Amino acid sequence: NIGGGFKLWLNDSLSSLSALEGVTSIGGNLKISRNDLLTSLNGLEELNYIGGDFTIINSNALTNLTGLEGLTNVGEDFTIQSNDSLINLEGPDSLSMIEGSFIIGGIQSQENQALINLDGMESLTYIGGDLTIYNNNALTNLEGLEDLNFIGGKLEIIYNQNMASIEGLEGLINIGGDFELDGNGSLNSLQELEHLNTVGGDFKILYHNLIRLAGLEELTTTGGSLAIDGGYTGNNSLINLCGLEGLTSINRDISIINHDSLNSLTGLDNLDANSIDSLFIHGNNSLSTCTVQSICDYLTSPNGI
Repeated sequence: NIGGGFKLWLNDSLSSLSALEGVTSIGGNLKISRNDLLTSLNGLEELNYIGGDFTIINSNALTNLTGLEGLTNVGEDFTIQSNDSLINLEGPDSLSMIEGSFIIGGIQSQENQALINLDGMESLTYIGGDLTIYNNNALTNLEGLEDLNFIGGKLEIIYNQNMASIEGLEGLINIGGDFELDGNGSLNSLQELEHLNTVGGDFKILYHNLIRLAGLEELTTTGGSLAIDGGYTGNNSLINLCGLEGLTSINRDISIINHDSLNSLTGLDNLDANSIDSLFIHGNNSLSTCTVQSICDYLTSPNGI
């Protein structure tokens, strides 16, 4: 066992991790980066625990994560960035808990260009920090996360241009922080969020051409704002807010912006008007009336602005 951290970095001739066979735990961080001949993580099969961060970055010969079959727990963040040949995450099929954040991709040059799904993460049920999936342009869905039911921090799914669905999030029940969907240009449905019940922070859907919000019927509370924003170019597809009927309480403001086809606020009917701090509705050129009970009740209150 390794009590501290371990870094495999800039080893131009390293093609195997067989020297690590028998290691069952690493107490600190494990970083695997820029080992250009390393095609698998075979040799780490008995590793079951990493106490610190686990980072796989710029490992351009890896196509999956085979070799991590024994891993059950990562004590801090698990980061997967800039792995140009990584197709899926097959390997850590016993990993059930990430106590920190799970970060897949990132800003320009940190994306995983070939990643098409998250197969391999089927045992993952708990993320203590954030789940961030950012800028993976080949990613078409989130298959592999079906057993994930709890995220302690934020869920951010941002700028994955070919993501056609969020299939894989069917088991998600609770998010402790913000929920943010932003700029996933091919996404048109949220049907897979059918069990999501609570969002502890803001609930934000930004820069999308969503046709409907069906799939959110189980969502009852958000601890922050509700923002449904079509962005500068606008959303020309959304006609109402049906799907949000279960939402009874928020804790800040409502923003509904730039949806040219929106003709009704139906869906917000059951929201407690006393939970709304402020209201922003603009750029919805087909919306002629705001008549749903929650909005009427808010506007007739002394602080209804």
